[in-house]
Amino acid sequence: MIRRVLQADGYEVDDAASLAEARAMGPDRYDVLLVDANIGTERGIDLVRELQERDPAAARRCLVITGGARDLPEGVSCLHKPFGRGQLLEAVRDLGGAATAGPPGRPAIPGPRPAAHDRPGSGPEPGPAPDPRPEAPAPRVAQLLGFTRELRARERQELSDFLHDGPIQEVTATTLELQLMRKAAPPAQAATLDAALSRLDAAAGSLRWLVSGDWPPARPAADLIAALRQQTGWLLAAPIAVDRAPRPGPSAADIPVIADVVELLLLALVPPGLPARARLSAQADESEIRIGLTVGPASDDQVAAGPPADARARADPAGVPVAGAPAGSGEALIRLATALGAASVRSDLGTRPWRVELALRRREG
Repeated sequence: MIRRVLQADGYEVDDAASLAEARAMGPDRYDVLLVDANIGTERGIDLVRELQERDPAAARRCLVITGGARDLPEGVSCLHKPFGRGQLLEAVRDLGGAATAGPPGRPAIPGPRPAAHDRPGSGPEPGPAPDPRPEAPAPRVAQLLGFTRELRARERQELSDFLHDGPIQEVTATTLELQLMRKAAPPAQAATLDAALSRLDAAAGSLRWLVSGDWPPARPAADLIAALRQQTGWLLAAPIAVDRAPRPGPSAADIPVIADVVELLLLALVPPGLPARARLSAQADESEIRIGLTVGPASDDQVAAGPPADARARADPAGVPVAGAPAGSGEALIRLATALGAASVRSDLGTRPWRVELALRRREG
């Protein structure tokens, strides 16, 4: 289907069913190479790496097609399945190559567009200053959260592989075929095909997020606000608000711990399907990391404004849900605090917005 789409747009296309066949065709002589991340039991990424070793500039001619691979070679463009005809053609045209234009009759291939951080007037946000304190051995809480992150990443890759060999391949092929039919369809059939393509596009978007979205992030962002929004966005109706922490604030080593714990707290407090907002305050010193979280429905103005400065959390040592709290949230909070070995936990789940204060020991024993 990919070959048919490209040929219909004027490209000269050869295809190979294995890495050995691709190598025998002389991949260095092509302007653009589209390589599936997995070709049967082989890894198409291996071919890309071979080309890069011979010529580092080869990365600009390669487009890796993937249903969720995460170990892509640096500098190589990627097209995530499921995709449609327009996305495929745009990705091919965006590639740079040995020549900026093909032979007569072949569409021109412009050079690559600069990445966002290379464009004039843009650049990465400055990160926090390096923490001058020596890094202590990670306590058991950090080890547990890090191990959980590794297991979730492996689970996500297994899920991506499972989906890739079934619905993702079928949705991609069906979309391309229907779009080719749509080009030549009589007006009486056009509306029906457009409706089918619209439904396919919605399904493709969900699959694409499932296999390519950042859940969980393999590497949390170095900035606390970015890390929190990266990791909790899927649970909230709006980006989490973060109070400015007094100096010294959380260190770089604290950021993944805080992000993981906040995500778990939100899972415990926010009922499924409830659009919610949240506000966080985080402080750290040599002995503890203290997390204060305010959560409530998205329609609750108190969450956006934050709690009053003199608000005190009411202790809820038994973990029994109080009137107004989401069902089971008090018990879930106590179980989570116990599993994390929290130094203390305080909660006010009786009125909106719900508030939790959790302290984690920085060093144990």
